[in-house]
Amino acid sequence: MGNPRFPLAICFLFSCLLFLPRPGGAVEITVDAYDSGWILPPNYHIAANENYGAGFSDVNGWYYRNFFRFDLTGISDAVTSAVLRIDLGTYDSDDASETYEVFNAPVLHYDELDSGTSYGWREMLGSESGTIVDVVLNAAAFIDINAARGGLFDLGGSVTSFDAVPTTSELLFGNTPGPEPTRQLILNLVPEPTTALLVGCGLVGIALKRRRTREA
Repeated sequence: MGNPRFPLAICFLFSCLLFLPRPGGAVEITVDAYDSGWILPPNYHIAANENYGAGFSDVNGWYYRNFFRFDLTGISDAVTSAVLRIDLGTYDSDDASETYEVFNAPVLHYDELDSGTSYGWREMLGSESGTIVDVVLNAAAFIDINAARGGLFDLGGSVTSFDAVPTTSELLFGNTPGPEPTRQLILNLVPEPTTALLVGCGLVGIALKRRRTREA
């Protein structure tokens, strides 16, 4: 008679191989922002306003920075890549392109929205006005998003390509959010190794119970 533990070991090994992260095995999910907005210096913001304009406006001479807030309470798996997908809205600049950079925002304060860790940047083109654009986030963002799983996560943003002394508008995201707003984090997730271990132990337990039942 063979070793009765051998089938259990095979079952455990198979379950681990089945659930461990593997190339092409990531699941893509979309998390919609529950809030967005702009903040003016020194720290002026209208809570009910979700417009996320960023840049310089020659109408009032103000410099806008923006933010996006996401609820990650339903996420437990590891995040391996992330994209900020947003509606560019109205592009208002005489320049053909403007650089928009995303930062961590531990506090929603004007000074904090473009002074922390950079999460990535993108050249926004005038020809893209009114379209949906993606800002690919970097490894620093993955680390902070993973740390924020089960809670809330905020992003700050700023136009970083101003002329030295702007005299005309260099403003992005005008007239946002639209009737069907796009303010999203696109995340790729893979199961944590602990998930595979728990599932594997569960399968082994089921197999052991069945074997004992047959021997009884």
